[in-house]
Amino acid sequence: MTDPLVILPNMEAVLSQFYRDQPEIVDLVGERVYTAIPKGAGGAPLIRVTLIGDEKVTSRPLWIFRAQMQTEAYGGTKAQAHELARTAEGLLHARSIAAGEIETAVIVGVDGGPMIDLPDEEYEPARPRFLFTSTITAHPVATVAS
Repeated sequence: MTDPLVILPNMEAVLSQFYRDQPEIVDLVGERVYTAIPKGAGGAPLIRVTLIGDEKVTSRPLWIFRAQMQTEAYGGTKAQAHELARTAEGLLHARSIAAGEIETAVIVGVDGGPMIDLPDEEYEPARPRFLFTSTITAHPVATVAS
């Protein structure tokens, strides 16, 4: 008998969907939560979510993992960027574990990282941006029959 195939979830998709499901984020950015900012997305406010890397906690079976995530909050002003970043950070810590299944993952823990004021200098003038990292411990919702 072979072990079931486990496909770990796409945590960028999981976290971006989590943010889009939060009314406080929708109030601030609408549906403008991305994993890659599309051309023509226009200006701020918006959120971009990026996977920095992940670590497998259990490898046999492959199940629990920790994903280091970065959330970037762009605002039309520095104050808006800060409010958006702090709102996203607070919601992640307050609601993600209680959310149950999000996309293809179950979040079982969140550890916060630093908040950084880092304007995006790829634009002229630089866009106001705050970003923070978090380490999300999760496991897949289900396995794939092999």
